[in-house]
Parts: sequence; C-alpha cells; structure tokens
Amino acid sequence: FPNKAEIVVAVSKAHFEEERRISDEILESSENAVHELIMALRQMEATFRNISPKLIYEVQKYYPDAWRLFEEFKMNYVLPLVQDNLVKGIAEGYYRKEIHPEIVARMRVNQFEMGFQQDIFPIKDFKPSEIQVEFFHMYMFGLVTQKGRELLDKYLKPTISAIKPI
Repeated sequence: FPNKAEIVVAVSKAHFEEERRISDEILESSENAVHELIMALRQMEATFRNISPKLIYEVQKYYPDAWRLFEEFKMNYVLPLVQDNLVKGIAEGYYRKEIHPEIVARMRVNQFEMGFQQDIFPIKDFKPSEIQVEFFHMYMFGLVTQKGRELLDKYLKPTISAIKPI
C-alpha cells in the first residue's frame, strides 16, 4: 500500500463486503421480518463490541475516502435493507401499518452514527454496544403490533439458541 489512507480504504471495503455477506445470510435464513431484526441485533452486538468511537471519529476526520465508503454503504445498502424489512413486517402483520417505511428507515440508519457521537454519548460514560442495543430495542418495540410483540418476546428469550450472530 502506498500510504496509510489506502490501508484504511482497503480494510473498510473488506469490512463492508463481510457485512453484506452476513446480511445476505440473515435474509436467507430468517423466518420473518421480526426474526430478521433479532438476528441483525445479535450480529450488531458482536460488531459494535469491537468498534471504538475514537476509530469512527478518526476515520471520519482523517480518512475521507474511507468515510465516503461508509456513507455509500449506509445509504445504498443498509437503508434499502431496513426499508425492505419494514415493508415486509407490515405485510406480515408484525409491524404497525401506519408507519412510514422510508422515514423510519432513515431514522434507524442514522442512529448508528449518533451512538458514536462523543458529545452526546461520552466514551467514559457509555459503551457503544450498549448504546446501539438500546437504540435497537427502542426501534423494535416502536414498530411491532401485538402479534409482532408476542413474536419479539419469543425471540428475545435467551433460550432460543438459533438466534446467534453468524
């Protein structure tokens, strides 16, 4: 590699490709929209346990090409994925029909970054994985119908061994 920036870009590309692969596996193996969310939650917990807010800040500030890759991944891959899950969950009767999928998807996708903003969540006071899980729980419980809540409760039970990170 000619410089450190190229290394950061290459690592970022590899990370996003792995995230796509995992997401594809989740989509293929999920039973329904709620199950898809729970599997994504487990994967997200594993991912965010290893990411430092300082890393996010440094990539954003010092490596604009790598940050651009993140923004593209977020808007061109994650956003449609989240929106498709919302549409699917509404059709299945697990999510409230009155939600606006595009608005809710954009809100959810942008929560990722907010959880790493140190002016909002200082690293000395908050763990990134705990912030993201809390966001995710608020998101999930805000989406579901009573039918969806029953399914969500079933999937959130720790005895369900099928719902683990891939």
